[in-house]
Amino acid sequence: MSQPFVDSWVDGPLSTKFYTRRYEATAPAKAHVIFVHGFAEHVGRYEETFPVYASKGISVFAYDQRGFGRTACDTANKSPASSWGVTSWKNQQDDIAFFILRERERVPPQLPIFLMGHSMVRDPDNL
Repeated sequence: MSQPFVDSWVDGPLSTKFYTRRYEATAPAKAHVIFVHGFAEHVGRYEETFPVYASKGISVFAYDQRGFGRTACDTANKSPASSWGVTSWKNQQDDIAFFILRERERVPPQLPIFLMGHSMVRDPDNL
């Protein structure tokens, strides 16, 4: 059985290479989701969830955030400056904005795009 996603490396802000996955809708696409995983997670944790979205007509784009998953730990592909857990709130927000703009250019204009995140909470004491 083939994998239900297409993975790739994307050059993003601050010359960081991001590991990404795309799950294309198997039915006519109704919507597109940009998914941002939670703290200390990676996109591989959602391998059972995203194909279900795709089967219902919702395409998904997900990436391992700066400092996490393959973006931080893949020895063959990661950026030289990438390390596990090394990130900042500003960098994460800039990365999200980058991917929203990138996906808006890639996805047909009539397709609504939703941003979905999981368990990444900003610490109010570290504004």
